[in-house]
Amino acid sequence: MYDLVGMPSHRTTLAVLAFVARTAMGMSLARHLASAVREFIAPRYRPELHYMRGPGPACARRAIKIESRQVQLAGRQQPHDTAWHGYLGSSQ
Repeated sequence: MYDLVGMPSHRTTLAVLAFVARTAMGMSLARHLASAVREFIAPRYRPELHYMRGPGPACARRAIKIESRQVQLAGRQQPHDTAWHGYLGSSQ
């Protein structure tokens, strides 16, 4: 295990480093697992997941309905309206 000078051997150093790496990985895994369990039991409120960033599909559907009604009404209107001629200053 130790060489002649009293320092740990290369093999011991590698074993310690491997143990530390496995322990760190295990702690990280345990931390992620605990976080997932906590989020499942009592989820945190994250407003960025709930607020929309612009008009959604319902708004687009309403706009299409309004446009189609305006086109239908424009096709049904009479092209000449004599009620406004006197107001506009034209003489008849």
